Amino acid sequence: MNNKNVNHEKTKKKIKIIGFILVGLGAILTIIGFVGFFASMANGASSIGLFAFSFVGLPMLAIGAMLLLFGYKRELYNYNVDETSAVTNKHVQMLKPSLDTIADSFNENKDDYVICNSCGEKNSKNAKFCKKCGAVIKMKCPHCGEEIDSDSEFCSHCGSKVK
Repeated sequence: MNNKNVNHEKTKKKIKIIGFILVGLGAILTIIGFVGFFASMANGASSIGLFAFSFVGLPMLAIGAMLLLFGYKRELYNYNVDETSAVTNKHVQMLKPSLDTIADSFNENKDDYVICNSCGEKNSKNAKFCKKCGAVIKMKCPHCGEEIDSDSEFCSHCGSKVK
């Protein structure tokens, strides 16, 4: 461990110790304050007596709890990751067949067919005219004579402007 990590671990240990002390003292003072308050109310006394201890105890309890959360943040985070990753992995495995089906529907082999620009019909990749509407699917480039898609603005073979 390098010096930075050693200092970090020492600081974390101090935060945890201070947190436990504050939580303990805060809990004791809060209990004393509430017990004193309810005892004085049961006896009919008008003074709040020991209730003032709870005004010191409750903030100490809160600050101590906050320090403990900071001190144990890494441990809590790692526990949370371990617990949730198992569930997440299980759900991903359950969803994988459905996701694969959806992905396959988007990734159909587009080289097997050509879609007509006029009606959207799938035609064989060698078709020159649409089997549904008769529109031109492939045309020849006026510059090089190669076959290109009917909606092309430039020839994919020679790069010339078609339309």
